[in-house]
Amino acid sequence: MPEKQSKHWGSDWRGNEVLEGDQIVHDPQLDEVFLMGDLFKYLKEKYGFEFMKAE
Repeated sequence: MPEKQSKHWGSDWRGNEVLEGDQIVHDPQLDEVFLMGDLFKYLKEKYGFEFMKAE
């Protein structure tokens, strides 16, 4: 039996495909959507956040 394919929901801020059921985040300041897995990358690139280990 063929595998059920997810429906295309749209695209994120980088043009990556977003499928129905994907976890997404909406940035109301810029009205952009991104995948939850890209949260750190988004914050770093859009807002200059720096992530580090406390030492």
